[in-house]
Order: sequence, then C-alpha cells, then structure tokens
Amino acid sequence: MILDNLFSKRQGYVKARDAIQFEGLDDSTKNILWSAIYEFFWKKSLVDPNLEKIRKNFLTFFWINILKKTTDTIPHIPKDQIKIIKKTFLEAEWFIIFDIIEIIFYLLSKEFIFKQYAQKLKKIFNDIFEKEKVGYRIINNIVVPITDNIELEAIDSALEKAVDPVKEHLNQALKLLSDRQNPDYRNSIKECILAIEAIVKVKLQNDKGTLGQLIKRLNLHPALEDALSKLYGYTSDAGGIRHAKLNMENPDFNDAKFFLVITSAFINYIQAKNNLE
Repeated sequence: MILDNLFSKRQGYVKARDAIQFEGLDDSTKNILWSAIYEFFWKKSLVDPNLEKIRKNFLTFFWINILKKTTDTIPHIPKDQIKIIKKTFLEAEWFIIFDIIEIIFYLLSKEFIFKQYAQKLKKIFNDIFEKEKVGYRIINNIVVPITDNIELEAIDSALEKAVDPVKEHLNQALKLLSDRQNPDYRNSIKECILAIEAIVKVKLQNDKGTLGQLIKRLNLHPALEDALSKLYGYTSDAGGIRHAKLNMENPDFNDAKFFLVITSAFINYIQAKNNLE
C-alpha cells in the first residue's frame, strides 16, 4: 500500500533534486517535450518542402545514433516512423531525450534559412524547461546545465541541517520556486533573504535590526561582508524585491535559483563555523 500524504509531503519538505529536475525528467515533462517536437517540428516538416529535407536527415541521425540500427530498416510511411520515434522518446532515459533535441537543432543550424525557425523552436523548448523546472537550457543549439550537483547538494544540506525558523524560510523559498502551476519567484527571493536574516539573528543571538545592520556585526571577511551587503541592497532598494510597490522587472527562475543557491551556501557556512546544527 502506498501512502501519498505523509508528513514530508504535507509539510512541503522536498529535496532540491526533486523540485528542480536535474539528471532526470518526469513523465509529464517528457509528454510536453514530445508534443512540442511533434507539433513544431514533425508536423511542419510534412507540409514544408524545406523542412522535409531536415526531417529525412533527422530520421537518418535518429536511426543510426539513437536506435543504433541500419537506415534500411526505416519505415517508408511517416506514420510508422513517428510511432517508433515517439515510443523511443517517451521510454528513453533523460539524456537520450536531450540527444534527440540536440539532433534537431544540429540539423536546423546547418541550413541558414532555418535560423529564425530554430530561434523560435529554442524559445519553445526553453520555456518548457523553465515551466517544468528542468535544470537545463538550450544555448548555442546544445543542451547545457544551468545547475549542478554541488548547487543541489548545498540546498539539500541547508534544508536538512538548518535550525528553525531558517529551515522554514528556506523550504518556503524552494516550494515557491518549484511550483509548476504558479511559481512565485519574487516571494521565493524574499524567503531567501528572510532565511539569511534568521540565521544571522541566531548566530548573533539578537533579533533586533535589519540584515543590513546585523551583517556588520558578523566579523566576516570584508569581501564577504561587502558581497552580502550588496545582495541585500539589491533586494531592498527603491524598486527592490522586498518592497510592496515593485517597479523592477519580474525576476525569473534563474534569479530565484541563484538566490536559493547562494542563500543555502551562506547558511551552510554560518552553521559550520558556529556549530548551529
């Protein structure tokens, strides 16, 4: 029997690796990516004479590099071809899916007339990656990581070892960042700053004053103190994240992820230096 409403799920405590898809893709994301390939590449290639050439080349690359089969086994009917490609795509490991995507962009990049089309397709995929919290982006026609194991381990370590209420703010920041239906990057960043404030107050055993004021009492290396002060200043200026009247451009996934990583690293640093676990 599977219990799907245990404490960790009710309270929202999740691993960063589960919240941000890295070295893996869930079935929902696979389905969305496949739909994009089918709608914006395969179907168009059947009616566009120029894309037809790309489609035929794609079949050759797919059969040789993905299926590891000879090209004389490629079915002649497009309907049969796409059935095999779809089955392979949806059942494949995450890295094979990225291989398939890279093949498409490689072939498009070889033809100058498809430069703008490739840009539109890249935006479609990158928008999907962002919405589905996939830790990769397409840059220069290849799939590159925008996060790594070190970053994820830093977040997980802080979530596991942080004292309350630091853990509460950090966990809320992760939840707001990873919500696929309604991500709230601005408030995720706010929670990160609150987590830093909380760990500083725990360390100083003083809950009076703002982070900007308390940072100066931490006796940190001047460079680190300056970096934290500027980070706090970024979120606290006239149009900053922490103000109710927000005029700045809306932060995105990359902004929120950066704050979550840097906050986690700082919390781990403070806890290690002061034995706050």
